[in-house]
This record gives sequence, structure tokens and C-alpha cells, in this order.
Amino acid sequence: MKKIRLVLFGLFLFLLGGAVLAQSKLPGLIHSGQYHKETLGSITQPEQTQYSYDAIYNVGEYPLSTPELPSGKGREIIQIYCRFCHSTTYITMQPPPSRCHMEN
Repeated sequence: MKKIRLVLFGLFLFLLGGAVLAQSKLPGLIHSGQYHKETLGSITQPEQTQYSYDAIYNVGEYPLSTPELPSGKGREIIQIYCRFCHSTTYITMQPPPSRCHMEN
């Protein structure tokens, strides 16, 4: 009798899990992010954020292309050491380092 209860309970959990995973949308997600092409180097002002206290959120569009590093002294070093951990998008978003940082 105990085994039958455990089997029925396991079957119930399996069916319940399948019903939960079969949902087509994630709860609270209004719009998922989409990749798109954009002009590199253009920075646009974001729209004013409307804050809410519920679990609804929105993800903007993701850029499709990664920028190339500018040619010049130290480009190869950055490609070897920095691109090992970071994408060129992340590297080009950073402010220029100070002279003291570059000398060390």
C-alpha cells in the first residue's frame, strides 16, 4: 500500500512538473530581448523608466556585432590578455585608463 502511494505521488509530481514546464511564457516577462544590428558608436538616451512594484520586467534589444579594437600601439597585447576574459564590447565600453595605470 505504501509503495502504491509513493508511485502515485511520484506520477502526480511528474505530471505537475510537465504542466509547469509546458507553459509558453515565463511569468512576468513582457518582451524578451532580441538581437539587432545597430550603428556602432552611437549612444542614445534611454527612455524615462516607469517603476512598478510587481514582477513584470522587460529586456531590451541585444547588439549583434562586436566592435573591432582600434589599431595602434598595444592592440596585440589587449587582444591577447584582455580578450581572454572580456569581449571587445566590454573593453570598448570602459573609460580610458590613467597614465599611472598604463605605466604599471
